[in-house]
Amino acid sequence: MLAAAYADESLAWRELGLRWNIAIGEGEPCVVAARAQMACYRSATGGLQQLRALARPALLALRRDGGLRVHALLVALDDNRATLQVGRQRYELSLPALAAVWRGEFATFWRTPPGWRAGAEGNPPASVRAWVDQRLLKEAAAAAAQDSTAFRERVTAFQTAQGLPVDGRVGPVTLMQLNRSSAVDEPRLADAGVR
Repeated sequence: MLAAAYADESLAWRELGLRWNIAIGEGEPCVVAARAQMACYRSATGGLQQLRALARPALLALRRDGGLRVHALLVALDDNRATLQVGRQRYELSLPALAAVWRGEFATFWRTPPGWRAGAEGNPPASVRAWVDQRLLKEAAAAAAQDSTAFRERVTAFQTAQGLPVDGRVGPVTLMQLNRSSAVDEPRLADAGVR
C-alpha cells in the first residue's frame, strides 16, 4: 500500500478536494478552500480518537521505510480497521498495521461559518457568534443572546458534552463538531465494515 501512496502531498489534497466538490487544481489547497467558505485543519498528533470524533475523510501522513513521507486518504474507519484510498485503489488495514506507518498526523477540510477567520477563536466576530448560538440555542433565544460570558459557558457546555478539549473558544474542532451535530453538508467517514 505504501508504494502506491502519494509522495506529493498536493495530489492527496486534490483527491480530498474531490470529496468536498472543490477542484484544487494546481493551486494552494487552503487558499482554494477559503474561496469556497472552507478551511484546512491540520493536526500533528490528533490520532484515531480525534478522527473518530470528527468523522470526516482526512489526508494521512504515512512513513515508509527510511522515513520517506507519503500520503493517503482515510475514507472509512471502524473499531478494528481503516480503509485508505489512493486514486481509485482502496486498502483495508488493521489498526495495528496503520499504527506501524502512521503517527497521528492528518489534515482535512471543514466548512466555516460566515465571517470566520483564523485567530479569532477567543473573540469571534458577531456573525460567528450568531451562527454558533443558532446551533446551541433555540431560534428565539439566539437573537437575544448577547452576553459574552454566557456565550462562553454555552460553548464550554457543548465542548464538555462532545468530549472535546474544554476551553470555551470556538476553534476549528469545536466548529467542526457543531457542523456535524447540526447536519451541515460535509463528507463523512464510512464504517470500514460497510462496502
